[in-house]
Amino acid sequence: MSTLIIIGIGTPAPFVVIAVIIVFATACASIVRKNERVRPLLKDGWTPLLGAMVISSASGIVLDLFVTRYDGYALLAVAFGGIPGETGSIFVSRLSTALHATASAIGNPAGTITWGSHEPTPRVVFIVLLLVAAPVGLIYFIVLRLFSWLAAPFAFSMLALFFLCIGITISLVVGFYLTNYLWARGYDPDIYALPIHSAIMDLSGQILLVSCFELASAIGFHVQSLPKG
Repeated sequence: MSTLIIIGIGTPAPFVVIAVIIVFATACASIVRKNERVRPLLKDGWTPLLGAMVISSASGIVLDLFVTRYDGYALLAVAFGGIPGETGSIFVSRLSTALHATASAIGNPAGTITWGSHEPTPRVVFIVLLLVAAPVGLIYFIVLRLFSWLAAPFAFSMLALFFLCIGITISLVVGFYLTNYLWARGYDPDIYALPIHSAIMDLSGQILLVSCFELASAIGFHVQSLPKG
């Protein structure tokens, strides 16, 4: 959608798209207001969304400052922003589902943190997700080397993978504490935790990638992104 809008710059196309979105959003809001079961949701979730927008703006500033300073930064930014963020989102959703299920089964009110005896403990889920996500990052680096999209020493790839694993760990830790913090205060983590967590991981991923390149430069590694084809 953004690509189409860029192509249409200088024409009425962007204004038409914005008008269509406004009309569509208004129609959806009107339909939701007529449904008593979901009507309260219109007022929920705006605070985390606005907070996530602010955090994501900071992430965009970091990306803009360093994407042209380091060769290959854009290629690695995809992994550093995506893999930790998606892994943490899965963890948040898993924790939230377990909390809701346990609260419904034993009658605990929202805000009481209790884990079902038959559910995998958060520690087990944490370890499993970490062990699953880390190889995904390794595969990503292997693909970059196989297709010659990134010319970098093997040691740099291992350094970047190490920083990526740090990002995954941070994502899981933030997801755990953020979910429990919000649940303990009566907020639904599915609505409040996911946007904030995603934005935090975008920012932390950029910071970790910059730190990786700075350390690599200090060591003397040279990284270069190669044109495709």
